[in-house]
Amino acid sequence: MLNRINQLQSGGNRFARLGRMLVKAFGLVFAFAGAISLASEIRSGQEMTLVTGKIFDVREKETGGATYIPVIEFITQDGRVVHFQGASTRFKPVQGAPVGVLYDKFKPEAARIDSLFQRWLLPGVSTLIGFLLIIGAGFWRR
Repeated sequence: MLNRINQLQSGGNRFARLGRMLVKAFGLVFAFAGAISLASEIRSGQEMTLVTGKIFDVREKETGGATYIPVIEFITQDGRVVHFQGASTRFKPVQGAPVGVLYDKFKPEAARIDSLFQRWLLPGVSTLIGFLLIIGAGFWRR
């Protein structure tokens, strides 16, 4: 009887170890992907030019509630006027409001709004989740 209990406990320990390994693996994937995204964001930020643009137009899109898409206008350093669409939002942007714009001088049409949320949130959260999973798996009851 005691032998059977020990067998069942060792089987449970194997599942716990497997669970810890899987959580650590997911943590490593999240942390690695987040770190790569952070490094890419830092590198691209250094290679891009920062200018001030303005919200030129606001387009409304009906998809189960109002969603707004700002159209941004900015002038490149060589004097070209460029328009691009920003990320959609539930809050209506103010037409004419200034916005920071990051653009590549070789592809200004691929510009993006320079905002903390759009640039750093996803890579930062992914990295944080990865590290929390790794640390949590370390504290998992053995």
